[in-house]
Amino acid sequence: MNLTHEMREEAAYGNSSKDLSARLSAGRAGGEVHEPRAGRRAGLHSLLDDGVLRIRFCASGAKVRLNSTDKRLTLEIPKGIDLSIHATSALVKADALSQNDLLIAVLSGDISLGTVTVNRVDLSGSSGSIQLGRLSAPSLKCRTSSGSVDLGTVSAKTLECAASSGNVVIRSVLADEVSVTTSSGRVEPALADAPSVSVRTSSGTVCAMLPEGGAEASFTSSSGSLHTDRSYTRRGDLYVFGEGATQLAVETSSGNLEIR
Repeated sequence: MNLTHEMREEAAYGNSSKDLSARLSAGRAGGEVHEPRAGRRAGLHSLLDDGVLRIRFCASGAKVRLNSTDKRLTLEIPKGIDLSIHATSALVKADALSQNDLLIAVLSGDISLGTVTVNRVDLSGSSGSIQLGRLSAPSLKCRTSSGSVDLGTVSAKTLECAASSGNVVIRSVLADEVSVTTSSGRVEPALADAPSVSVRTSSGTVCAMLPEGGAEASFTSSSGSLHTDRSYTRRGDLYVFGEGATQLAVETSSGNLEIR
């Protein structure tokens, strides 16, 4: 598994060495740390703290500034460990991860993950986007303030996603429960293989593709309206499309619901 963490901010993290890497092997206390073109204090440092391996870009107290120069940290990590990543202004990218628990929190950088197999995953960001190719996990939580969320194929018991002004796209999902909350972003949830999908938004539009088994939709809005060219019947306050296999609950203030 290969995970890349790129720093792009001007900050006191050491000298201008661009590429730093660490290879961590299962069964080793501290792993192997490589510091190409970096001094002892300005290079990559690791610390084994009560069974937790902590990796930092420089020694404590190093004050050399970076002048518009990228720093890249590449980790090769063993399967099945708990992985926690916290970054201020960085891109966190991984092609494949097979971990126990996975937590990634970024302030202004993006999170881009390929194939992820974990027991529990929690992804959060402020202004960066979250992109996930394929996930297999009992639960997925992802949150962002102004960034977008793009989920590819998700297999999970529960999926919880929250965004303030960013768009949320769920392309394919196999889950018992899907919950999406936004303020003004557009929401495109996949309904196939998800028996229960709920979306709450203030002014964002919800656009859902009708699955083969149809959907039973409840839509509550102050000034928004339902737009569809698909046939449906009314059952009380419900809009029933086809067999009504998926339960879709949408609440908006001024946003519309589109069923395609």
